[in-house]
Amino acid sequence: YRNISEQIRALDVALLLHRWRAAQARQAAVQADLDANERSVAERTRTAATASTVQAEAASALPSLRRTEAEAAAALQRLLIAREGLDAEEARAHEAAGAAERQLAQADGDIERERVLESEAEAAGRRLDDEAEQLTAARAGEDTARSEAAAALAKSQAAVEALEADLTRATESVAAAEADRQALERRTRELAERVRRLAGRCDTLTEQRAALATAADGEADPDAADTAVEAAERRLEAVRGELARAEAENQAAQAQLAERQDALRHTQSDVTRLRAEADGIRALAEGGATEGSHTALVATVSVEPGYEAALGAALGDELGAPADETAPLHWRTLPPLDSVAPLPPEAEPLADYVRAPPELSRRLAHIGVVRDRAAGRGLAARLAPGQQVVTRDGGHWRWDGLCGEGDAPTPAAVRLRQSNRLKELERETAVAEGAARDAEADLVAAQQTSDRGRAAERAVREAMQAAYGELHGTREARARILEEKAARETRMAALDEALNDATTDRSDSEQALASAAEALDGLPDSAAQRQRLAELRAATAEVRAEQQTRRTALEALERESAARRHRQQAIVEDQRLWHGRIESARTRLAELAERVARTRAEREHLAARPQEIAAQREALRERIAAAEAVRRDAADALARGETAQGEADRAAKAAEAALAEAREARVRTTAEAQAARETAAGLVQRCVEGFDRHPEDLARDAPPLDAEADEGAIEAKLSRLRQQREGLGPVNLRAESEVEELDRRIGAMVGEREDLLAAIGRLRHGISSLNREARQRLIASFDEVDRHFQELFAQLFDGGEAHLRLTDAEDPLEAGLDIFASPPGKRLQHLSLLSGGEQALTAIALLFAVFLTNPAPICVLDEVDAPLDDANVDRFCSLLSNLAERGTTRFLVITHHRMTMARVDHLYGVTMPERGVSQLVSVDLESAERLAQTA
Repeated sequence: YRNISEQIRALDVALLLHRWRAAQARQAAVQADLDANERSVAERTRTAATASTVQAEAASALPSLRRTEAEAAAALQRLLIAREGLDAEEARAHEAAGAAERQLAQADGDIERERVLESEAEAAGRRLDDEAEQLTAARAGEDTARSEAAAALAKSQAAVEALEADLTRATESVAAAEADRQALERRTRELAERVRRLAGRCDTLTEQRAALATAADGEADPDAADTAVEAAERRLEAVRGELARAEAENQAAQAQLAERQDALRHTQSDVTRLRAEADGIRALAEGGATEGSHTALVATVSVEPGYEAALGAALGDELGAPADETAPLHWRTLPPLDSVAPLPPEAEPLADYVRAPPELSRRLAHIGVVRDRAAGRGLAARLAPGQQVVTRDGGHWRWDGLCGEGDAPTPAAVRLRQSNRLKELERETAVAEGAARDAEADLVAAQQTSDRGRAAERAVREAMQAAYGELHGTREARARILEEKAARETRMAALDEALNDATTDRSDSEQALASAAEALDGLPDSAAQRQRLAELRAATAEVRAEQQTRRTALEALERESAARRHRQQAIVEDQRLWHGRIESARTRLAELAERVARTRAEREHLAARPQEIAAQREALRERIAAAEAVRRDAADALARGETAQGEADRAAKAAEAALAEAREARVRTTAEAQAARETAAGLVQRCVEGFDRHPEDLARDAPPLDAEADEGAIEAKLSRLRQQREGLGPVNLRAESEVEELDRRIGAMVGEREDLLAAIGRLRHGISSLNREARQRLIASFDEVDRHFQELFAQLFDGGEAHLRLTDAEDPLEAGLDIFASPPGKRLQHLSLLSGGEQALTAIALLFAVFLTNPAPICVLDEVDAPLDDANVDRFCSLLSNLAERGTTRFLVITHHRMTMARVDHLYGVTMPERGVSQLVSVDLESAERLAQTA
């Protein structure tokens, strides 16, 4: 097996070297291609830069050409606009002259019309004066006729009042007689019916009393129920005492368990800390204890605490050399010297404080330790060849004059301190692990005690629950017996009282019935009274007809008089209006004469303007011709510049395309070179990882390969040898180390399991405490939210009541929430049975109730008022204002309702003054209101 493995290793080395040499050759070839591509990219970059320069020069000349052409075009355009302005002004002059002629013709027509209106107004005034004189004559005799009509009406009114008084008295007499007869007849019927009902009620009450007396004989005894309740109360008190003892014992066990857990956590924390520190020091020691693949000598040296700096200063980096003679730099064991110069008497041999391998015996024999640096400086000149003195803090003086003050510890001193610290940590870890094992045993005992205490408390609680159930049952039975007894006695007394009342009422009703029948028989006949009433009604109707005729005549006279008065007032107003029209016509005639004079002057001015415009147009024509020539020259120059710019752009694009191709080729070659380097580096890494040597070192030591051998032949031979080794069967060379590793992993897993169990216990205890506190806080918060909810509901609905209820009172953390509300005029019902608006208001009340319980600086309400009508929106806004005044919360309301926007302090909105451009708009309503009040 070992022989085959060695052959496989040799072939692996040969295969890696073969591939490494091929990768080196590939890397050199790709690097040559990359250099060629770099040169091509540089050449094309220069070409592209030249083309870009030409393009920039052509582009820089274009703006001035465009500006010159634009200025020439603008000058020509201004002249053309001026010519168009002269044409327009000439057209306006002709149009204004025509308008002036039309205005003169219109003014002549207006003057004629105003003169006609003036003559018509004067004729109307004369007609109104004639009508006023006629009305004054007609009003002379109307007062006498109205006085006579009023006297006749008063006489008829007195006759009607006398007849109506007689008719009223007769009507009241007949009505009273009829009412008495009808009342007595109705009273008689009601009393007969009442006597019949009372007789039946007396019989029914007598039967019910007899049945109730019979049922009372079979009921339970209340004294026996009292005895059972007292016995249950005594048993409950006994169980309460047991529960108090069990709770006290359980609390003591829990306290002891918590103490043991804390103690275990502290000891485990100490063990973990010590192990972590030891592992860190051990990792540093393992990392610095090797020189290449050899173990440094410092790993085998131990020194007493306090002398680490002295040994490190004396030997320094020499302790990093190994004792393996195969290493390039190493320590070798030599026989003791025949004669060694003694150390000065002031120095103690450092070898007395160091345990080192024999390789260091000669070196340590020449090193002494002095008490301080002053002594070291004094002994430096007296040292024999090869000798050296050091201090415990790292100062050192050598025989050849080399000195060191030891301000900073050497790596060897640090390594030695770490070694001593590691030993100290191992001792402390052993002590801490023993304490941890003792704490674990104590924790197990405390856990068992706690489990027994919880079980005992649970059993006592179950017994107390049973005692509570028994007491509740006996109390309910006693209450039921007493309630039934009280109900029976109350019912019996009520039946007796009702029977007595029914008997008395029956007797009274029979007497009243006899009295009513006797009174009905004694009433007189009402036929004569009805005849007298009919005669009075006929006479009253005749007098009323005469009164109405006289009232109509008087009202006609008054209407005619009022019409004359109104007409006289209207004539006065009409006369005022016609006089005003006459004055207005005369004023209008004066204005029209003035306007005719102005229009004629303007017409004369406009007649001379066309000749002036013709002269200006001729001068402008010459300037336009010169401007067009300048514009053509500028346009030709611009066209030439743009042609040059196009040619430069094409040349630059061609150069950029060639440069891009060269860069792409360079990128591909760079990728190939990178891949070749990575392949070679990977092969070097495989050599270092597999054989701990560089390929060049392997190539020097490895036997030469056959020149005709290729990679395929080597791989085939390697595959064959591996199959032979696998045919030998599995041979685990790391079985012992794997067992040790598994033991360490099992120990770590056991420790982790114990840590997890302890953590689970702590978590359960913490969860229980958190749940208990959460239930208390939830109940307190729920009560506060319910109180705020009831207040806000009544405020929003202007009355009514509402409350919250948990669906499962045993565990509030898992309970649901029900909302019951009773708006004004409705019964208490579930939230789902209310209307949409009522549900929205109720939800708002609940939202603000939660917010009052736990307020925040900012509250955002998005379309809360959408399902509400105007009245409810007003209530919502009032509530929101009260909440804003009560606290420091700022409310941001997103709404489209006009009433809500009218009640806020500030408005923010987004408008689009231009298509695609949004703008934020804000309005301070308080400032606007103050401004409106002061304006």
